[in-house]
Amino acid sequence: MGMALIASWLLDRGMLESLNFWRFIALSYVPFLVFDFFLTALPVVEYGPGSILGVRVITIPVEDFIYSFSMLTLYTLFYRYFLGRQTANVR
Repeated sequence: MGMALIASWLLDRGMLESLNFWRFIALSYVPFLVFDFFLTALPVVEYGPGSILGVRVITIPVEDFIYSFSMLTLYTLFYRYFLGRQTANVR
């Protein structure tokens, strides 16, 4: 998560200030919460006690939230970065 925030700050500071970015994150967490809840509650996916911190939101380990946020942030950052470079080359 830290790496995603640092990369965003260095490459595209406006992304983290964008309301659309935070809406995207919030919308992405809706299916994440539904599917991850069922995967961890049933338990289709089990985490060893030494593999996680032990902090859970309902049945979902906090690490899943951190991973999801980092993945979404980095994908969005690289998309915006390379889209900006592509449009700059077209002009």
